[in-house]
Amino acid sequence: MVRRDAIGSPGGDGGAGADEARHVRLGATPAAGLTYDPYAPPSTLPARPKAESGVLASRGRRFAGACLDGVFENTFQMAFAFALHAAGMDPFPPRPSWRPHASLPPSPLLNALCALIPAAVQWKLIARSGQSLGKKAVGTLIVTMDGRTAGFERGVLLRSVPLLALSLMTAALASFDVNETYLTTVNYGVFALSLLDPLFIFRSDVRCLHDHIAGTSVVRVETVGIRAPAGD
Repeated sequence: MVRRDAIGSPGGDGGAGADEARHVRLGATPAAGLTYDPYAPPSTLPARPKAESGVLASRGRRFAGACLDGVFENTFQMAFAFALHAAGMDPFPPRPSWRPHASLPPSPLLNALCALIPAAVQWKLIARSGQSLGKKAVGTLIVTMDGRTAGFERGVLLRSVPLLALSLMTAALASFDVNETYLTTVNYGVFALSLLDPLFIFRSDVRCLHDHIAGTSVVRVETVGIRAPAGD
């Protein structure tokens, strides 16, 4: 009588020989201690990349949070700017145009300075919890690469202030009598940098340029245990 475990092996060495033969036919070598299963389903899709402390927020969720932040910040910025301009408190009123009776908008510098008011609210929230209003709404959190909440230094000074400072600089230049060619060059440079910043999110690590500058990432709140802010 022929033993069942010897079937399929020319030398009668049992199932191990059959496994090895199948691997040879497929051009693979069986790993020690592992059994090859030719009928196993294909491996699943790779999981979303992880930060040290949680699952990275999707691009869609980050975009939604940024849109909500933009609505809040721009609404209050323009409200303050137009109110101060209407009250005659614009420090650098626009020069009269070829339409002398037209209603002139607030100056670029006043607009930029008024942006600091809603920004201060956002910065306080980020420094305390790692979340702006938009991030709270969509359930995301700014963390350092070792899993701590970003804190003031990384969440605000390194992550938000540089681009805002460039915007203030261009607004100040536009409010003074600066060479038009020089002003246009600076404006295009700042615009290009502002456009490049969010485009970095299409890299595999799902981090914008300001994340790389600050050493931060944005994760989903429900996947991370919140630790003390960086620097504490």
